[in-house]
Amino acid sequence: MMWKKRNRKKDAISNFVSKFTTQDTPISTKTKKNFEILSTAYLANNDDLILLSINQQFGAAYIETIVNDKKIKQILDYLRKTSSNQGQDQLEHLPFHHSKETRFENIVQALTRGSCVLFINHQKEAIVIDIQDIKERALEEPAAEATIKGPREGFNENFKTNISLIRKRIFNHHLKVEKRKIGTVSQTDVVMLYLDGVASEEIVSEVKKRLSRIEVDAVQSSNQIQSFIKDHSYAIVPLVGSSERPDKIAANIMEGKIAIIVDGTPFVLYGPISMFSLLQAPDDYYDSMYIATLLRMVRFGALFASLLLPSLYIALTTFHQEMIPTALALSIAAGREAVPFPALIETLFIEIIFEFLREAGLRLPKAIGNTISIVGALVIGDAAVRAGFVSPFVIIIVSITAISSFIIPNYSLGVSFRILRFAFIFLAATFGFFGMVWGLLVLYLYLTSLRSFGYPYLAPHAPLFPKGLKDTIFRFPLFQQARYPKFTVDQPSLKRFPAKPNPGKKNREKDD
Repeated sequence: MMWKKRNRKKDAISNFVSKFTTQDTPISTKTKKNFEILSTAYLANNDDLILLSINQQFGAAYIETIVNDKKIKQILDYLRKTSSNQGQDQLEHLPFHHSKETRFENIVQALTRGSCVLFINHQKEAIVIDIQDIKERALEEPAAEATIKGPREGFNENFKTNISLIRKRIFNHHLKVEKRKIGTVSQTDVVMLYLDGVASEEIVSEVKKRLSRIEVDAVQSSNQIQSFIKDHSYAIVPLVGSSERPDKIAANIMEGKIAIIVDGTPFVLYGPISMFSLLQAPDDYYDSMYIATLLRMVRFGALFASLLLPSLYIALTTFHQEMIPTALALSIAAGREAVPFPALIETLFIEIIFEFLREAGLRLPKAIGNTISIVGALVIGDAAVRAGFVSPFVIIIVSITAISSFIIPNYSLGVSFRILRFAFIFLAATFGFFGMVWGLLVLYLYLTSLRSFGYPYLAPHAPLFPKGLKDTIFRFPLFQQARYPKFTVDQPSLKRFPAKPNPGKKNREKDD
């Protein structure tokens, strides 16, 4: 019985997939026959499919909801003015870019993507004219990656628009754009971009292999592609970068990385990445090196605070009270006097409440969500202290931790460290500082074992690449970052930035 059920399931899956696989059907020389095949075999029960017969010689097919009305009117007027004797010769001079197809599978794909297909009696070729007019969102500044001095435009859901935004920043013939379709049913356009001669050939070929191995029915977001191409399927931290900013993606491409655009989503993937690149923000390159270095140090401090601050409080109050200054210890003891729970329980309680508020603020409308996050935290925190559920110090610790997690530029990395925070809370509650130290050691070994498209996740620190350290925690002047990182580029001698500028030197020589 079990084997029969499995075989039935396999048969059902194969039958479902077979509906969307090509059958290599050629078009007929009769327009009416082609219309019949379209309306019954391929696009049945589609009321927005328009089939028009013109001058008893031509047949026009299109889906009215995704084509440009003005262009379709121009095409139809042109066909009505064309006599049946002129036929194919006249259509060769159509005032639109067009191509020819001989198979129904390609024709149906063109129709569903916004093309008008022209059939001609006694001809075995159909003319395909791309007149797609699918409404898209206007370019806006990415809310999650706002910048003070940088550009104010971000990607949208149209992959062609996103490619144009990148090409606008890289006017170079070495920029390669390779498109493929992924998804048996959805046939989603997935585009890979890289700079030939700068990107590692090994990385380019590896990304192509991973994309070609994807076999799914539909692709709805770039995150689905990310889950298929990353090196470690169960990694808790992000191994593929994602951004809505064209300037950031263009900069990564020029550094030798690969970008992947998925039609229908504004988030563009890029890689390989290191954990240090996820803590960098676009503003780092629009400000001086002093401001950028200070902000990066703040982010690294916030990263450790979001990971370790609650566990540090639990370890001190549970196992290592002798390390707390006397005045502070007495203050903490007075605050915890009426609390019936241990430090672990009260910390977990407030942490979970803050996670509830954070999630509610994201899901509710923006105006209401901000109010819920602020007012909810104040009201619940004050009520919990007054009721004796938690001490005031726990509210302070968890609040600082929550603020620290918001400072991390990459959302996925911030969520990953929020998950790890709970592991450190339990380690601190069980073993104190020893548990925290062991946890940090295991986390470090785990991060060093990770790879992003085959390259170390903690590079250039592990393995050590001294020249690459000039753009990690500290941001050195651009002229000192003279070469591309070795772990992403085949040609280590390739120049990234010019030599140190000497303003006024030539003028002084002329004066002498």
